[in-house]
Amino acid sequence: MLKSPGAALTDGLVSLREISRGDVEVLYDWRMHPESRAMFRTTSAVPYDVHLRLLDEYFQRDSSDCWFLIEAAGQPVGAISLLNFDQEGAACQAGRLVIAPEQRGNGYARRAFKLLLEYARSIGVCQLYCEVLASNAIVIRLTRSLGFVDMAVRSEGGRSFIELRCDLRSLV
Repeated sequence: MLKSPGAALTDGLVSLREISRGDVEVLYDWRMHPESRAMFRTTSAVPYDVHLRLLDEYFQRDSSDCWFLIEAAGQPVGAISLLNFDQEGAACQAGRLVIAPEQRGNGYARRAFKLLLEYARSIGVCQLYCEVLASNAIVIRLTRSLGFVDMAVRSEGGRSFIELRCDLRSLV
């Protein structure tokens, strides 16, 4: 996690800051938007109280997970996270990527993902992996362009997911 409250990672246009309790509603709205929901493993509507429990667990547990709000010009435009760290902290998953529907196509996901890669490398992560719905051509193209390579295809519930990995040591 970032060392100080309110600290942010930025490239000058896009910033990542750790989510706060004040972000609960916007995170829920983005995740429950029908276009967003279709891209997640669980496509059914999540009751608000279940969403609150997930966030409460995030804020209360002592883990290495990092859940970031993506901001552009000081306004929230999406979210992304690092989670499921291995015991050494050398490998983890990138996930929970969601961009506000009205903000899609502005390049915020790419910029945020680049910041996430830099941050992961700075905290000692060597291997980053993600899982993307096979029909999500935009995120597949994005991750591949950032150095992720296909490792496997997995089927679940009649849908296919591509598992991708990125060796952060090989990125320039």
